[in-house]
Amino acid sequence: MEYQTDSDESTATAVVQAVADHKGVRHDELKPIYESIEPDALDSLVGTDSDVVVQFKYAGEVVTVGPNQICLGSKGSTMEQLSEDS
Repeated sequence: MEYQTDSDESTATAVVQAVADHKGVRHDELKPIYESIEPDALDSLVGTDSDVVVQFKYAGEVVTVGPNQICLGSKGSTMEQLSEDS
C-alpha cells in the first residue's frame, strides 16, 4: 500500500495517518509514533529534497518512508518499490 505525503504536514504525522487509514482506525487509536521512531529525526532525514529511505515497524506494520511517499507492507516489497520509483 502506498501513500503520497503532503508537503504541509510532517513526515511523522503523515506516517501515523497512513497507518491509521490502512488499519481502518482513528489516528488517536494507535500508540504514539515516538515509541517506534524519533519523529523529529524522521522529519529531518526524509525531507522532500532528500533521497534517504527509512524503514521501521510501527503499530504492527513495516513502514518505508522515502521522498514524498510512504509504503506499508513487507520489508522487501516496500524497499524494492521505493527503489524503482526513484
